Amino acid sequence: MRSQHHTVHPARQKTILQSFPSRVARRGTILNELPPTLHLPSVSDLDHILASQNATQLRARLKAARDRVSSTFIRLDGLAVEPTGTHSAMLQYLRRAGCGDDLPGTPPQVVALDWSCADRCSAEGLAFFGVLGCLIQTRGQILIVCSPSASDLAGIVMEAGLQETCTHARWIASQASGRRMTRIASPSLVFDSPIAGHEVLAFFTAIEAVLERNKLPPDSVDLTTSLLMELLQNISTHAVGACASVVAVVHSRRRPAVLEIGLADSGKGMPSTVLTSPRLQWLVPLCDASILEAFVANGFTSRPLEAGGGALREVVLKFLDMVPGGVILIRSGSALIRLDLSLARSLRPTQLSYGFGTQLRVEIPLVPLD
Repeated sequence: MRSQHHTVHPARQKTILQSFPSRVARRGTILNELPPTLHLPSVSDLDHILASQNATQLRARLKAARDRVSSTFIRLDGLAVEPTGTHSAMLQYLRRAGCGDDLPGTPPQVVALDWSCADRCSAEGLAFFGVLGCLIQTRGQILIVCSPSASDLAGIVMEAGLQETCTHARWIASQASGRRMTRIASPSLVFDSPIAGHEVLAFFTAIEAVLERNKLPPDSVDLTTSLLMELLQNISTHAVGACASVVAVVHSRRRPAVLEIGLADSGKGMPSTVLTSPRLQWLVPLCDASILEAFVANGFTSRPLEAGGGALREVVLKFLDMVPGGVILIRSGSALIRLDLSLARSLRPTQLSYGFGTQLRVEIPLVPLD
């Protein structure tokens, strides 16, 4: 097994540090100070709710106290972007909890997130959880999280440091069962955009270690690094001040094993960002799916290609062409699009009923050279 003291190539390390020169973030922490909390429930009501021993009991107590405590109970089996119906429904509930980009009235005092109903979660869902924890806590709401009851997901949540990203949350333990099928490739990093250089370097070091340990070609390693750098640069540029998160996992029991890299942020999303460009105002009447399709087709930029736009487009096409089985999923706003080699030039976006922020998943089959 390769030594764990893997380091990024010096030339690439210099490029990464120069590309992300912002302040250093700390793993498992939120960089913003929490604002003054909302009006809290009475001590007796809150103590009774926080003393719940499982998700069923918590839900019953929240329901019984609904005349005195405003709350919402949200299942997290829709964190991943697929299946789209479950994901879209969860986003609607999060909107009611005050996490969306158009807050409907006063947000609830207590937000309960139930992970006990989920068997698995892909990387972009894990990253999105870090973003949600950041949003809920910075709004001063009381956050309660029911831990996963599936051993595989429970282990991932713990190893990724996701409990540490919700330092003010009350976690309700679940009796975990089942076997492990997934392992962490890179712990969760939650930060305020723009992105911090040294923490990003640690993330790239972990990703490269996985790819090289599985003997992927050097070109595939370089392209993956370039793709992730471009995606993180986009977050730094277009989601300034937003909460963002990255995490990576390896599904070791799949054949072949698959590395999943998840990114998420609470920014306006690609469709809304595109509409800030005067030359793309003709897209205003269209739905998010159509706007995202035009954005991707135009090279992932609102600038003309001759004006220097389209760097991400070139990296994406090279990645899909040279990394066998590579897949990129993008859910931004209420639009979802899947990019792979067969669909790279034939886009088929999906329109969801609602969405906020952005989630990205990069899939890389860990197939070594023959």
